[in-house]
Amino acid sequence: MPDIRTFSIKTLGCKFNQYESSEIAAPLINDGWIQLPFGEKVDAVIINTCTVTDRSDRKNRNYIRQGAEYSATGKVYVTGCMAGTEGDALSAMDEVGSVYSNEAKSLLAGEIKKFFPHTGQDDSGINKKDLSCKPVVRSRGYLKIQEGCGNSCAYCIVPGVRGAPGSRDMHEVTDHAQRLIDGGFHEIVLTGITIGAYSCGGRDLADLLCALSELRGDFRIRVTSIEPLHVSERLLDAYGSGKICSHIHIPLQSGSSRILKRMNRGYGADDYRRIIGRVKSRYNEMAVGTDLIIGFPGEDEDDFRESLDMINFAEFAYVHAFRFSKRRGTPAADMDENSTAAEISERVLRAKVRADEFRQKYRAGFLNRDLASVIEFRKSGGLYRAVTDNYIKVDIANSAGFGDISGRMMNVKFTEIRGDRALGIVTG
Repeated sequence: MPDIRTFSIKTLGCKFNQYESSEIAAPLINDGWIQLPFGEKVDAVIINTCTVTDRSDRKNRNYIRQGAEYSATGKVYVTGCMAGTEGDALSAMDEVGSVYSNEAKSLLAGEIKKFFPHTGQDDSGINKKDLSCKPVVRSRGYLKIQEGCGNSCAYCIVPGVRGAPGSRDMHEVTDHAQRLIDGGFHEIVLTGITIGAYSCGGRDLADLLCALSELRGDFRIRVTSIEPLHVSERLLDAYGSGKICSHIHIPLQSGSSRILKRMNRGYGADDYRRIIGRVKSRYNEMAVGTDLIIGFPGEDEDDFRESLDMINFAEFAYVHAFRFSKRRGTPAADMDENSTAAEISERVLRAKVRADEFRQKYRAGFLNRDLASVIEFRKSGGLYRAVTDNYIKVDIANSAGFGDISGRMMNVKFTEIRGDRALGIVTG
């Protein structure tokens, strides 16, 4: 009998990293390896890093040290964005066996299989197209449509580690999506670094959404973050197909035009208001989410109040509010700060309180309504987690009689809000 091999992956950072971790896992699983949760003893441990801030780098190193304790060899495989920026420093760590840049990430699974005795399955017979159906996170299929970024935001290292924008061929994307749908996935999540920059033969993201909407099957498409200047009328038209989730995430970063200029975001506060106004005039129940950086160098109380004003204006369904964290190698790292740590912490709290008022208001507008939902996974205690079309996460209490409902598309009635939790029942 061949040995059964085990592995785990710790993924840090964005959804794109989650997708790529699934791509790493797929050929191992197809070769008979068993994936276990990070923190259990395994043959091979993989750390997929994020390097968006200096704090992220510290977190990466902590997980590398932890991972080495769980690895049969006492060392880990490291990949991701930090592998591109700090590859030599990572290689010098005692706990690191090998480092693979993002460009070499596709080689990682093969190298792991070479190091360990074969599990007995001949991967020469594996259909490589089938592997591309594997990237799955909690019952949703993740579909990469592009990578790279051509922006030059003052706080961001990503263009330097992910390179210039590049898009997958549209036919390749639609073929991949159809295989995911045929494989039983009811929600397809489009991923990339700047997916609004998708371009293939003169066709853009709006064209791609229209093409995906025409595929056969019972499914929906969820679009991840779209930069404000990529939100076109044609893109909004595509949302009307009935197959695109009623959810759009448009990063704001600051409500102050002065700070947006320092960030080199390419738009001002009035531009952002017009974009939000266009979205809401066409889809008044759509979940609109955003990101907000608080404490960017130069931000004062007046600038911060403009961010609060934008929250009031947009009435976001949710806000991811972050304290600014310097990243070495970016222009913002050399900018002078004029707010104290205490002032920034207080602003973060105020922003979260204000944003939560609108989050609760948005969710309350859907109480006692049937919402098309994908059942993601079963939680401890027997509850299932569902995600509605408009990105409300609901815990399901009445799954008895329906069998295992993980991965199914079902109607869920959202019945109660308890603080951060939303509760509901399956209605069919």
